[in-house]
Order: sequence, then structure tokens, then C-alpha cells
Amino acid sequence: QQQQPEEAAATIAQPDKTEAAPLPGDRPAGEPAAGEASGADASGSTGAAETHPAAGSGTGDAVQGFESLAPYLSRQKKRYALLFGYSGIGYHGLQINPNVPTIEKDLEEALVAIHAIRSVNAGDFYKVGWGRTARTDKGVHAVGQVVSMKLNVDPDPEKLKLFLEALNAKLPEQIRVFDCIRTVKNFNCKNACSGRKYEYLLPTFMLRKGPFESAETLNQPMEGEDPSEDDTNDEPDASADQDEGGDGEEKNAAEGSSASVSGTGSGADAPKTRRPKRKPVFYKRFRNYCLKQPIPRERIERLRKVMERFKGSHNFHNFTVAKRPDDPSAQRVLWEITVDEPMIVNSIEVVRINIEGQSFMLNQIRKMIGTAVEVARRELDPETIDMYLTVDTRATPMIPGEGLALRACLFKYYNRQYGQDVEEGTIPHASGLLERYRSIDFEEPHIQEQADAFRINVVYPTMMQQELDNNVYTKFLYCQDSLAFPTKKVEGLPFVF
Repeated sequence: QQQQPEEAAATIAQPDKTEAAPLPGDRPAGEPAAGEASGADASGSTGAAETHPAAGSGTGDAVQGFESLAPYLSRQKKRYALLFGYSGIGYHGLQINPNVPTIEKDLEEALVAIHAIRSVNAGDFYKVGWGRTARTDKGVHAVGQVVSMKLNVDPDPEKLKLFLEALNAKLPEQIRVFDCIRTVKNFNCKNACSGRKYEYLLPTFMLRKGPFESAETLNQPMEGEDPSEDDTNDEPDASADQDEGGDGEEKNAAEGSSASVSGTGSGADAPKTRRPKRKPVFYKRFRNYCLKQPIPRERIERLRKVMERFKGSHNFHNFTVAKRPDDPSAQRVLWEITVDEPMIVNSIEVVRINIEGQSFMLNQIRKMIGTAVEVARRELDPETIDMYLTVDTRATPMIPGEGLALRACLFKYYNRQYGQDVEEGTIPHASGLLERYRSIDFEEPHIQEQADAFRINVVYPTMMQQELDNNVYTKFLYCQDSLAFPTKKVEGLPFVF
């Protein structure tokens, strides 16, 4: 059964002398990720601070030389939590994987370059006890991500500032570290995380109701275009097939094996016909057509009511891949869902959908929003969502991942036990804790200020630029409008594990 929020405190690492197994850095992509109740990230702890001589030598003089490389370095490793954000475009997700660009790969290389991780430990996540709070997949962003590891960095506040400056100077502009917080020695960021907040930027034209302009009309060149440009060919349109990635913190080995829970189609009840593949100018015309008239505000209000149906504890097996209806891990708890008022980003009107819950499965948020958009734009009763929250198996559309971002990771119970949430002058439990640690909180003013600036100046423009450059939303809408909805119940579907 899904773990309840009140029980999450029991998973927080206690500051005792017991050493836990370190977290592998190269977890295969098919294994459960952060957020899964039975996740593979058992712990990132390796116990007390360690003294490390320079490579190839165990002498004290060599250690002294190592500390002189930078003013923030320390001969002892201490465990830290890095709070950071990134734009996921151009990366194959957060988790390090061989032969592809990932966020963790760039982050580790920067830490090695500034000597916070010794070169002899480079590429070995075991040795530094690397852990991650929530894994994002290909193309997904974050403004509230947390990873933890042991670093050769002095915990003095002034030296930590120098460390952050050096680290950000080595990172690409689309990755920013907001803060570095020292934690208890066997801190595990995944297990200590009590909840996660996500946000999705949805262009309001996605709520436009069909039928749309005919292909013949959209094939006519617009003013200023080259009339000789041929806009179609005979290749099948792959826009219906969403590429892998999304909000999920859980990977299933049978991903994509079930027609009822993968892709954007309507499963067994819809014919698998495809339109001709269109050139980008076709979707540009289609977007301009959708933007001709503003979306009625009643449509946005309907979207709010639809999204509210997801609140609470439900069976979300239809909103991930190859998950049986009777699988206890499909039961998830969502605490809060809101839809903000429209705003303009890169000349496109968008609404922000905010979702807060304990943990999420692979593609869950993208499928929730994709289904809610279909209900809202087709002006169906919001209670239509309820049929997707039963044990019946139904296909669900998956909206593009480019608009999704991890907004914050929550550490309610850790902060209550060890952080500044503890009353002044008290020591929680008789655990031998001799010092108070800073709370890990993205709402701390100096962290929130940096995260908001990164969100507004980097992440949001990048999200909408993907629509202007690659038509990610218009392709989804154009294809989805030709499919039947609501989707029918799938009978006798064979699950593959």
C-alpha cells in the first residue's frame, strides 16, 4: 500500500553510527527511480567524514598541498545537499548514463574540475555516496532539484560561497546551483524527501475545440511564403508517437509494452491511421490558426475543475506504463492542484498547472494533463476523469514533456528533526546530535530568489521556444484531434513484465 505522508518520517536516516550501503551512480534505466516506494536507491551514506591524501601519496604534506588548490577545499569529506535547477533541452535526463549527455555528468565533471571531488573518485558514485531526490527524463526541466554527495569542501559559510561561485563558473548556463547545505553524515536525499512539486506550462491554444481547418486550407502558402514549397510527403507522421521522457521518478522494465498505457493514441479502440508527415511551416500555419481568437475563459475554468478531480488518493495505473490495476504502487496521493491565470511567455499565452504530491510514476503528470486537456477542450463533464481512476484499463494521451518542470523537493520531516525548524536551544531525540543543520527549503528567500530568476529567464522561455522552433504542442493537438475520446475500456489486455 502507498506510504502515507505521516509515515515518511520513518524513512529519514538517523545520525547513528550504522553505515548504510552507498547509492550506485549507474542505475540501469529500467529500474525504479526516485519516488517509487520500492526504489533501488537504498542509501547514499558512507558514514563519518574521511581524510584523503593526494593521489598516489598518503603523506600529510600531500594533503596540505591538496587544500592549497582552492580556498574552499578541506582534507575531510563531508556530506552536502546541492540545490539546483536546469533546462533539460539537449540532455537525456538527469541520471548519468554512458555515451549520452546528462545533467549529472556535467555536474560531476564540474565538481571534479574544481577539486570538490577528487580525480581518483571521478566516475565512481559509490565512493562519494551520490544520491538524487527525483529523476527527470529527457527534455524535462527542474528549478528545485536536490542531489547529495560527499565533497572535500569546508563547511564554513564564507568558503561555501566561494565554492558555489567556482562551481557555477564551470557549469553551462542552463544548469545553476542555488545553494550547498551540509547535512547529517548519513543523509539520503531520496528517502528524506517527503513530497515533490511539479509545474506544467500549457499554451492556452491547446484548449481550442475542433474540428480545425482542413489540411487543404493549411497547405496553402501564407503571405510572404514561397508558393513552390511542397508541404507534404508520403512518410508517416511520427508526431503521434511521443518520445521517451517525462516527469516519472519510476522506470518500468516493461515500458511501452502495453498499448493501453503508452503513447497518445486511444489504444485498441482507435484505428492506427496516420496523416502524411508535415513540414514545419504546416504546423506554423496551424498554430497561427489556433491563435486567431482567444480561448474562452470558461474553458480554462473547466480545466481547473477537471484537474481538481485528481486530488486525493487514487489508483493511477492508467497514467503510467504497464502497471496492473491491482498493483499497490499505482495508488498515489496528490495533495494540491491549482491552475494559475494566463500569462504571456515568448508571445504565447500560457497557464501554469501546479501539482504537489508525495511521489509520482513514470509519465504520470504528462498523462494526467494530456487527459485533462482533452476533457476540457472537448467541453466534456469534468467527472469524465473519474472513469480513468477506476480499475478499468483505458488509454490516456501523453502531452509533450517540454513544458514540465520539477519545481521543488520537500523535506518536512528532515527539517523538523535536524534543521532550523527545531526550536532554538533544543536537541531532537537523544541521538548525540551536537550541532544544528540548516533546513533544506526552496522557500528560503535567497534560494527562492535565485530559483525564480532562473525559472523566468531560462526555463520558461526555453519551454515556449520549443514550440516556436519544433511545434511540439501543435503536433500533439493536430494529431490528437483525429482520435476518439473518451477512450473505451480495453478488455483482456495482456500485461508484460
